[in-house]
Amino acid sequence: MTLLQDAMAQLQEGWAASGRARRFESPQSCWARGESARPYAGIAARLNLTAPVVKMAVPSLRTRCRGIPHAETARTVPSREKIEEELRHLFSAFDT
Repeated sequence: MTLLQDAMAQLQEGWAASGRARRFESPQSCWARGESARPYAGIAARLNLTAPVVKMAVPSLRTRCRGIPHAETARTVPSREKIEEELRHLFSAFDT
């Protein structure tokens, strides 16, 4: 779980450094899919943006969030195959 928390912290720091911390916090609520996801329009209104702008930001955030655990895992395992194996093991814990 620490790896994922670190990934989120790195993302948030990056957005804060670029002056967009508030934009990072709101779209997190729509990263989830299905009923738990918040509508883009509500988030957009709170951020004074349009829903399409928020909608475009979410996949980018998801991609960045996936990339950070991959990079962090790469620093601790000896081969590319082991990286994928380690990440599969990590995320399988969330399926139970």
